[in-house]
Amino acid sequence: MFNPISQNKPTSGSQLLSELGGTALHGAIFVLLVLGVVGLIYKALKPGGFLGRWIDTFWHMHPGYAALMVVAILAGGYGFKRWLDASSMNGARGDILVYAGLALGLFFGFQLIVTGSI
Repeated sequence: MFNPISQNKPTSGSQLLSELGGTALHGAIFVLLVLGVVGLIYKALKPGGFLGRWIDTFWHMHPGYAALMVVAILAGGYGFKRWLDASSMNGARGDILVYAGLALGLFFGFQLIVTGSI
């Protein structure tokens, strides 16, 4: 990326254009990640969102089913965490979360462009 403080200034116009293109690409990736995370949070917490419906369904369940669901969610979360921690986050497993965020960002960006809302 272009660093204006660096002593290694781009020497040609094509090198500067290449640096600006790389910076624009990184900026677009960042915007997609932020759009994916914010869109997911909005969809979960808006009135009538999926988190509210799940909590309402959970609240009206039989206590035995509710306890079984809590145990299943905790076990699934623990298994997912162990799977992610099994290797370093520099590999492909750590990239899964970034790719999921980018996919959500693309989905919510397309939805925002087509319908005008998330």
